[in-house]
Amino acid sequence: MYTLLLVVNIAVALVMVVVILLQQGRGAEMGSSFGGGARGSLVGISGSTNLLSRTTSVLAVVFFATALALGVVSPTPEGGGTLDELLAEEELRPPTEEPAAAEETEETPAAPAESEVPAPPDAAGEQ
Repeated sequence: MYTLLLVVNIAVALVMVVVILLQQGRGAEMGSSFGGGARGSLVGISGSTNLLSRTTSVLAVVFFATALALGVVSPTPEGGGTLDELLAEEELRPPTEEPAAAEETEETPAAPAESEVPAPPDAAGEQ
């Protein structure tokens, strides 16, 4: 169920992006409004909605519905519970042994590695 809702949500989002990009902006007809026969007004009421805007509205409703459904049926982490409960459990856990192992490696000096870069010539030999 979760996978199906996720696929539908992503598909609706992609289609909605395409439909929104196909629409003209409100200022697209501004040039024709000064030249004479304007079909709609930039500031006033712009007549009836067209098919693309209705489709956008329907897709938006479907997108929000699937997003809410995904939130309801989403799998919970293994421990379950809220984020506050999970954080409280983390604070109550004893520290692991890993930091102590890291401190031991810092105390012991590492042997210097052999360098592949040749040593510079003596300064006394060059002028």
